[in-house]
Amino acid sequence: MTTRNVDLLIRARDGASRAFREVSKALDELGAIQEQVAAGGERLDQSLTESKGAATALSRTIGSQTAREAQKAETVFQRIEQTIAAVTAQFDKQAAEIREAEAATPRWKRRPGPRRAPSNRRPSGFRARARRATGAGWKPSSRRARN
Repeated sequence: MTTRNVDLLIRARDGASRAFREVSKALDELGAIQEQVAAGGERLDQSLTESKGAATALSRTIGSQTAREAQKAETVFQRIEQTIAAVTAQFDKQAAEIREAEAATPRWKRRPGPRRAPSNRRPSGFRARARRATGAGWKPSSRRARN
């Protein structure tokens, strides 16, 4: 019976030492994992710090370029406004000159509007009189004859 108790005691001690070794091994693995996580955290912190610096530099660069481009655009708009003002003034001046010229011109010398295109009935003027005098009858032009 004593040997039996001794065997049980030895088995229990062996089981406990085996469990202790497994727990110790698991704790060692956990420590290694924690070290890896800490190293990864440090790398992440460094990466975030670097990206923060890069983002800050980029925002400064973009901000300064945007400010420069806005100034350029403002000067362009000012030039456009000056050009529009000059053209408007010139147009108003020419319109006033036209009104003055129309007021100074007698009404009978003004043209009533655009001239009408000549009709296709008969040619008139010098050529028509010359044709009538020579006996050459009126002939339609070749272009009109084709249509």
